[in-house]
Amino acid sequence: MVRFQRSNGGVSGSADGWLHLRVCEPVAQVCASGRRALRETADNAYATVTLDRSVTLAATPTALTYSLWTEGARTPVALLTQPAAGPDVGPFELDGVPSHLTARFRIDLEPIAP
Repeated sequence: MVRFQRSNGGVSGSADGWLHLRVCEPVAQVCASGRRALRETADNAYATVTLDRSVTLAATPTALTYSLWTEGARTPVALLTQPAAGPDVGPFELDGVPSHLTARFRIDLEPIAP
């Protein structure tokens, strides 16, 4: 489960369309996807996106990659961002333009039963 904080730029209640998410783990080469109806999300709050499969993290440090996009949104959706921290954080690209910001999000990890 991944949660993204989003805003409608002060236009409360106008979100429509879908927010899509794809998360990939490069070591195992596994990707998971999910989507959330934007009308079900609250302005300036975290929006939960449930992934369609589990992504097992490697025992060694690895970087997850993610892609976000909207579908059918008539009103622009803003994702809240914050400065990227740490020397290993790559730039965030917005419509292909590099930025040293990263989306504010939270990943909820769940243990896998043996």
